[in-house]
Amino acid sequence: MDIYKEILAELAVEQLNFDESNVCSFEIQQEKKPESAPFVINIVRNTALMELAISVTTAADIPAQISKELFRLLGVHAIGPLRGDCGVGVYPGTEQLTVFTKISLAEYRPGQIKENLAELLDKAQEWESILLVDTHPEQEQDKAADASSCSWRNIRV
Repeated sequence: MDIYKEILAELAVEQLNFDESNVCSFEIQQEKKPESAPFVINIVRNTALMELAISVTTAADIPAQISKELFRLLGVHAIGPLRGDCGVGVYPGTEQLTVFTKISLAEYRPGQIKENLAELLDKAQEWESILLVDTHPEQEQDKAADASSCSWRNIRV
């Protein structure tokens, strides 16, 4: 088994494989909100650079008009990878926000993919809360406690 397949196997999800484009995609549903749309997970292998890129796409659409504060926040987090943090962006042709990170296989340690995925899922939940507040500013919501206590289940391939 190659290193990429070994790392995917750490997620303990059956039927996870990379396709011909080197992408592995699946969905994860939040346990506390089973009625909400799932997050879409993409794991991309890059054999030339010996790394994996992991992204989590939120279910909530970006508002048609965003506040200056949300725009500033998106800009700050978009350059997160320059600071060693995860980044945020939008896939072309979509209306949802995506958080992402990369893992270098040269520095990989067992379990790191689970840790990175859990962190991205938490950040995706936080961003959904931010988008909801920006879309409906009249709704005062403190989602920070909710986001930090999320548990994830129902992984679908």
